[in-house]
Amino acid sequence: MEKHLNYEDNIFILNTRIRMVSDLLLLDADPELYLDKTIEDLDFIGETAKFILTGLMANRQLIEWDEQLHNLYDTEERFFDLLSRILNGKASFSIDNFPRIAEITGALAAACTERQKIIKEHMSEALTTTSDPRVVSVDELAALLTDMR
Repeated sequence: MEKHLNYEDNIFILNTRIRMVSDLLLLDADPELYLDKTIEDLDFIGETAKFILTGLMANRQLIEWDEQLHNLYDTEERFFDLLSRILNGKASFSIDNFPRIAEITGALAAACTERQKIIKEHMSEALTTTSDPRVVSVDELAALLTDMR
């Protein structure tokens, strides 16, 4: 049996995780307590974004595919901004203070950029594809139903 993913909820949760890590990096968190967990969270966010993108690419027939693709793109932008803050020394756990995180953070940023590129290409495709003439728009449906009242 194929597993059903709720893309909207999963992307929302991913955004929440990104916001949580962003908030943590604004504070003067104790690295002995939070640095390893923060890196683990960043890795989890990257892997989850990759998993969601793979699922979306395999399920282009989803009704809200375009919308979820846009949502994931926005999420990737937030994630990239977070990684950039770490890489540019604008976070409490930055590579300036903790050089050992440079490699993983750089790799996560590169993977994030690659996913954004893929999403953007597919968003462009979605805009150029013609809609199915058999699909009734909301306006057309409203006009058809007005005579039934």
